Amino acid sequence: MLVNPIRDLHPRELLGRDVPAAALWVAVVVPPSFGFWLVAGDLAGVPAADQHTLIVASLLAVGLATLCQVALGYRMPIFEGPASIYLGAMAVLSASAAGARPAEITGGLLVAGALVFAFGAIGVDRLLKRIFTPPVVAAFLVIVVITVIPATVGHAIGRDSGHPWGIFAAWLSAAVVVAVAVGGQTRPRLRPYSLLVSLLLGTLTYILLSGFPDSAPDSGWGMPQLFPWGAPAFSVSVVVPFLIAGALASFNTIASIDAMADAQGQSPRPGAERRALVAHGGAQAFTACFGNLLGNVPRLDSVGVVRMIDNPRPQALGLAALAIVALAFVGPVVDLLAQIPIAVSAALLAVVLGILAAQGLRQVATFDWRRRWLVFAPAVAPTFAWMPIAGRLSEREQLIANPLLIGVVIAVVLDRVVPRGPVNRARGDD
Repeated sequence: MLVNPIRDLHPRELLGRDVPAAALWVAVVVPPSFGFWLVAGDLAGVPAADQHTLIVASLLAVGLATLCQVALGYRMPIFEGPASIYLGAMAVLSASAAGARPAEITGGLLVAGALVFAFGAIGVDRLLKRIFTPPVVAAFLVIVVITVIPATVGHAIGRDSGHPWGIFAAWLSAAVVVAVAVGGQTRPRLRPYSLLVSLLLGTLTYILLSGFPDSAPDSGWGMPQLFPWGAPAFSVSVVVPFLIAGALASFNTIASIDAMADAQGQSPRPGAERRALVAHGGAQAFTACFGNLLGNVPRLDSVGVVRMIDNPRPQALGLAALAIVALAFVGPVVDLLAQIPIAVSAALLAVVLGILAAQGLRQVATFDWRRRWLVFAPAVAPTFAWMPIAGRLSEREQLIANPLLIGVVIAVVLDRVVPRGPVNRARGDD
């Protein structure tokens, strides 16, 4: 319900419906996020010894961002989870000659958070709806997948300098993850749990083949650190990809509000879009200061989660967000979660990216032929030319050849100048 989750707390509803639903929210939100967090840390060059810090910051970011939105922002049952658009920006940096550093990513997230906050403060939500049309968003989704998937597959099979073809344990565990996750997507009753089950079975397979990790879980309470990766670093080549990602995250925020409102048959509360942008930008910048390396966005799959748990009250999600924040301070839990093999989390991320690409391509199939071949195709094409040469480009060349920048600009311009074709009602085209 589109209500104030702070004022509308009734003990009977809270204990009878919201607490059980909150437990389901935690189970749905946290495990699948690890694939994003661990791969993001690997792209950023975070050492294995610092993985505890990364997970603490990531849990804190998801919990705080969601809590801010539920209590102060859009006030709807939409969780903020890891964003592939920011993962794409990181992949662009990691593919450069200099690679990506955590301090640079911190700077990029701070800039992106400030941009989204400013969008909300000055009220540009209507402009974003006009710029980021379906062809532009579809092009960005596919560009992100093309950019990220090579490194993700390499991590999933355990490929490194000593094992150019990967290792058997990684291959087999990745195969288990993909088989279970993809198979579960074909069955509506199993779909909500498929990612979690694939993560558990993939981890078990890897452990059976390679043995238990040497490190044991820590004890006690963990505390987040201020700027654990060092002082934020800023440069044009870092800022540009994250500014694009921030603008797209803003559009995603607005789209998520509309999708949830439609699903619930109600209109968003007045000012929900502006409050949501302010909450999103502020939470992202704040949590980046404590080591979060992957920005969050309101997740559209929240609509499906609400249907699954049969509880549309934002109070349930607010309780789940509080629980996720609490988990960030429990050292043994964080260290236990940190034992998930990178091959397993990368394989899970590959599945998520595949779903994301399929979603984008399905959307492209609904466009008229002009949008498909005169807008989408030219926007995506530069990415294929960029990938083989990215590692040999200088920082300036990386900025000029940035596929996110080029692709989005091409899509925005062409979508404005290319006339729309006739509506194909049989296909549902524009």
